[in-house]
Amino acid sequence: MSKTSLEQTKGKIKLVGRVTGITNENAKKEGFTKSDKQYKSLQFFLETSATNRVRVELFGMERDTVVAYSMKARESKKIPWKNRKNDFGDFKVLGTGCYLEVDPQDSSKKLRQVLPEFDAVDYIRANLKDGDIVRINGEIDFQEYTNQQSGKTVSSKKFIIKSITKLDEKLDFNSPEFKEESKFEHDIVVNDVMMDDESKRLHVNAKVIKYGGEVVDTSFTVDTEKYPKLAGNMTKRFGFGDFIKVYGLIINSVILKESDETMEDTSADEFEDWGGDEDIKGSFENNYMKEYISELQIISVDSSTYEPKKYKEEDLISEDEDAFNGDIKSGSGASGDDFDDEEEDMDDLPFE
Repeated sequence: MSKTSLEQTKGKIKLVGRVTGITNENAKKEGFTKSDKQYKSLQFFLETSATNRVRVELFGMERDTVVAYSMKARESKKIPWKNRKNDFGDFKVLGTGCYLEVDPQDSSKKLRQVLPEFDAVDYIRANLKDGDIVRINGEIDFQEYTNQQSGKTVSSKKFIIKSITKLDEKLDFNSPEFKEESKFEHDIVVNDVMMDDESKRLHVNAKVIKYGGEVVDTSFTVDTEKYPKLAGNMTKRFGFGDFIKVYGLIINSVILKESDETMEDTSADEFEDWGGDEDIKGSFENNYMKEYISELQIISVDSSTYEPKKYKEEDLISEDEDAFNGDIKSGSGASGDDFDDEEEDMDDLPFE
């Protein structure tokens, strides 16, 4: 099986949160690619809860052409880059969906703008500010690159904006009615699973297949205390080459935990006991420690998509495979449509 014939593993993300960092001077960057094409990029954070912040990104570069599509004719055509802002009737240029301004024709709606990523960077930066509440639909761009210092292959992931909508509602993270939205769905090809008894996490090491057949290694987790049945089924069933669609949470949190270390009691030692009020000193002691958690945490699966041993090792791994060169590549082109909000009870899952 050639790499180009591998079936792309697709996915989506959905985030709702408070914008932060978009006004920073480093949020937007401009420059030129190796092929001398101008590019623009945008990065900012979305606070999806009191403890969770997800960095979202958009990258666009000048192209020779853009694609315009007609729903009426059900066909597409290429448009020269310099003409991308012209009116082509039923044919609309494809790109990032932006719903950030009030529609002048209907104040109850947001104005729809679909722009090539290159133009969407400036439009989003101009129409968003820190504190705005937005919904983002997008995709995960899994990447691998070689660390120049260690020479080791490093995996990374970027959360790419495909559409963004400004919401008029407010978010109260402390409200009992608040429900966080920071979720993903993705097709994966299993490498193996490994249990970490200390963190109570099952690590699902997997491969994703990008557009064009590029294969990237990545990992997911399962909280075995919350979802013991799901973790047990994965441990029993998963083997190399298995294919399945998974659903889960995007977690990038800093959690304060009370330290197990307590201040040594020296009051019994007369020489060390100077007297006075020890409570004020204790209030300055670092009784909390920060725990950083960054993971894609699986909480459900679509058992109907499960295909054991769909791929063999030779399908996915080639000794002659070129090393990843670090160039930024286009994503899968996922539509960013919403996916089912309903979460299944783990005990009712058919995946057993």
